[in-house]
Amino acid sequence: MKTLLNTLYFCISVSVIAAAGTHSALAAGARVVQHDNPAGGQTVGGSRHAAGPNGGGAAQRGFVRSDAEGNVQKGNVRMFRTPNDGQALRFGNTVRGSDGSVQHQSGVRASGDKGSLQTSGGYQRDAEGNLTQNRDTTMTNAQTGNSYQGNTQYNKDSGVTHTATCFDASGAEIACPTR
Repeated sequence: MKTLLNTLYFCISVSVIAAAGTHSALAAGARVVQHDNPAGGQTVGGSRHAAGPNGGGAAQRGFVRSDAEGNVQKGNVRMFRTPNDGQALRFGNTVRGSDGSVQHQSGVRASGDKGSLQTSGGYQRDAEGNLTQNRDTTMTNAQTGNSYQGNTQYNKDSGVTHTATCFDASGAEIACPTR
């Protein structure tokens, strides 16, 4: 486990240093840390940020944490803002249990002059390899006010199921557009 975390520490360090070398604003805003934690494992984390010349910017933070039982958690968040107030945030969290099980949750929120998007969901895989997934998505068109709400699920018994509902600006249900 310590070898895995040292490898991850090296990868985070290289990516932060490489990015710092390619963007002078990022060089001042990069940091990587590694330390033993109270759970008997190690924690490795890194963050970086940058500001663009026209008012935009970006930042990210991530970590990997282990415990004495062999469980590992990885989390990250990334965000940016454009000069015209477009913005997005992405987060993710994954836990791998010492029994081989995995749980993952992630999401995105974004908005700009064309509209907005919000999606979140994840998956779970138990120690036997059984997988279930779920994702909810909402999008809104800034010009028309029309919106879409969708849900996609998967499990081995029923396969993939998807539901979609669309609404006009007043909230009345409308037919969803086709491709």
